[in-house]
Amino acid sequence: MPMIEKGSPKILILIVFCLIALTSFVNAQVKLPGNISLNTDVHDFGDILEGNPRVADFILTNTGTEEVFMLRADVPENCVYRYSAPKVLPGQTTTIRIKINPTHMGSFRENINVFTSASGKSFKLYLTGNVKFVDHSGDLSCPDFNQPVEEKQVNQDFTVQVIDRATSKPISNARVSFEPNPNIIPFHLTNTDGITKNTLPIDLYDINVDVRDYEPSSQTIYVGKGITSTIFLLDKLPHPHDSTIFAQKPKEQTKEPVREPEQKDESTPKNTDTTKHTPIKDQVIHEIDEVFKPGTKKPPKAPAEKKDSVPVFKENPGELPATTYAPNNIVFLLDISSSMATPERLPLVKIAMKNLLNSLRSIDRVCIVTYASGTNLALESTLVENKAQIATVIDKLVAHGTTDGGKGIREAYRVAAENYIKEGNNQIIIATDGDFNLDKSDEALYRFIKHKAEGGISMSVVGVASIPRALKQMQIIADKGQGSFIHITSKEQAASVLIDEIKARSLKK
Repeated sequence: MPMIEKGSPKILILIVFCLIALTSFVNAQVKLPGNISLNTDVHDFGDILEGNPRVADFILTNTGTEEVFMLRADVPENCVYRYSAPKVLPGQTTTIRIKINPTHMGSFRENINVFTSASGKSFKLYLTGNVKFVDHSGDLSCPDFNQPVEEKQVNQDFTVQVIDRATSKPISNARVSFEPNPNIIPFHLTNTDGITKNTLPIDLYDINVDVRDYEPSSQTIYVGKGITSTIFLLDKLPHPHDSTIFAQKPKEQTKEPVREPEQKDESTPKNTDTTKHTPIKDQVIHEIDEVFKPGTKKPPKAPAEKKDSVPVFKENPGELPATTYAPNNIVFLLDISSSMATPERLPLVKIAMKNLLNSLRSIDRVCIVTYASGTNLALESTLVENKAQIATVIDKLVAHGTTDGGKGIREAYRVAAENYIKEGNNQIIIATDGDFNLDKSDEALYRFIKHKAEGGISMSVVGVASIPRALKQMQIIADKGQGSFIHITSKEQAASVLIDEIKARSLKK
């Protein structure tokens, strides 16, 4: 091996590298008052799943000439701690080990004050992370330093079964996909028993099921200890031939039931209530209800009869004239996921809704369905009589959670169908930034929306984002729903867009 001569370029390069390494080590240390330092004062756990140790180690070094005693640490109730050595001699180290025992899901940031004899002041340690699993049965004590801290269970066998709700028979060849997707294969097909078996890393998953002729469905499930399976009950979509009715039947037939009572004032209710003269639109709405609740009845005719005698109501200034605009059955479907929390999204939607509310009348109905991690009926379908009460519901809406647009859309159609107004404007208005999480079942949902529109319930979309992919999806949904796509980018737009939309939809012909 050749000798390296003193002063040679190789020696100089080696010295430079050593100095850089030493400087990096020194800079990596967090210097504290009292001649002590830490390797770091922040620990990010990331996603905390089942089997994660939930333990953070901080190394304290005594850089002074006197011994340092570890006094105490002020930790929150969900944390425990211990020291590897209570006394630290000059030049030596001790490890501060902290274990967190989460009590609820979600992100967190904990600040911990540590006291030593080195200084009259405490120093802080910071713990951050996102809890996706809460272990109520695990050991809550802080592990000692004799055993290494290791990860535990990683994978879990998980079974998904898909069943026809009406017949209770298994559905084969259903596409089952997971988000996040742990495999290269984008989806798994169910076997003849309607089952697909998978081995998944322990995590929180959005599971989507899509099969031809059925409504798409999704569930958010934590796959982990004790949770090894789930069942999807799917509802069939109406047969494709149902939609051809609209092309075969001339529109004039829908007017016959209206003309008949005008010709004969002495006609009994039985004559106007026969299925022979039932409008095509009413027949389809009955079929729509059966999709959601097998065996439920057609929307009651009482509201329709009241509508004929409703012109008696007090019309207030600023409201839509009843002589010009038909009654409205409006279902607001609002995305309140965390992505809507910015000032140019949910707040603009609230402005648009409240301005529209001022123009609606006591003969109009309003419902508010929200969706994020789940679906919620924030306001049942109600006549617009107490506007202040409805405005309060709007004001209380807060953005949070993930997005599950598919469930929200199906719930909105259910409410709209139950409160259907004959000869009125029956309309769903989605307000969203377009992050629907529908990648695995877009086409099935589009077919579903198209069928509902043919049945008399339109769907318009209010977009409050500028993401190209999201805008494209919102435009497709509005097109399939025979509605409008409205893009709001300012308060000035928000003030009038929904009023203009409802005027255009409810204008009497």
